[in-house]
Amino acid sequence: MKISTKKSGIKTKSFLFMAGVLFLSSVMFISCKDDDGSNSQPDLAKWAGTWNAMDQYLDDAGLNQAWTDGAAHVNNTLSRQDITAERIKAVFKTMLKTDFKSCVIEGGTMKIYAALDASGSPSDIITYTYKGTIGEGDVAWHSFEGDKAGDYKYLIAYPVEPGSANAAEHFHFRYGASSFDALTADNMAMWMATVMKQGTTIPVLAASLAEVIQELPWQYIIQP
Repeated sequence: MKISTKKSGIKTKSFLFMAGVLFLSSVMFISCKDDDGSNSQPDLAKWAGTWNAMDQYLDDAGLNQAWTDGAAHVNNTLSRQDITAERIKAVFKTMLKTDFKSCVIEGGTMKIYAALDASGSPSDIITYTYKGTIGEGDVAWHSFEGDKAGDYKYLIAYPVEPGSANAAEHFHFRYGASSFDALTADNMAMWMATVMKQGTTIPVLAASLAEVIQELPWQYIIQP
């Protein structure tokens, strides 16, 4: 059954928020708790490593089958025939959009790079202070404030999701210049900037995306 925002009287923004919550809690199996099971203060070092922005790989030919199979799944789920592989890919490009290509996290510092694999000189270096959790339960963010103004002044992140033979090691985050409130507003619900561990292969990424495509609430994401 298709849901009409006009007939129900529910604003589109609310649908996006609902989709975002489902995406976070049901699809990506995110836990906001630290390794010891508590919400104790984490150091940014828990996110240590060299990370590449996932959206930089979405046009790789090795992902074409994932987009094609995804379109078939969405068409079947929504009883449609017009959803293309390119449209599925476009949804992910919007959701995973990241304004840098790679980053390196060491201790409490994040270095931003304009090239993959942290090659060249960093375009920005920010040292973060932990500010607590935002939200509750499985959809709580860890928040950090940078030591200088700029696009990455405010950072919220979920813990790193471990990798496997069929899943990319990655984490989701948001960043901005104005406030934590701006990053958690309803209109941000479907933005999940994502980075994956350096060295992740395209077949592993393809398997990860294929699984997520199967679980996303497409009835809220794709509107007529």
